Amino acid sequence: MGRLRQSLLRHVGLIRPYRFERTLIVLAAVANFAFLAVGAAFLAARDDLNGGTPRAWYFVYLIVLLERRA
Repeated sequence: MGRLRQSLLRHVGLIRPYRFERTLIVLAAVANFAFLAVGAAFLAARDDLNGGTPRAWYFVYLIVLLERRA
């Protein structure tokens, strides 16, 4: 488990050589994902986000894009 953690921290830029530009990109992706998840949960709680609708598929599309980018 320690090797995986080291590899992830190196990829994100938190181990020498520090690459904070990578860290900023990952933080932006996580913030975007959190914002999207809160929006989807809010719409689902109001019954405005039903499965199989174009809006629901759009949220799925955005989640996949954010996952692939990070």
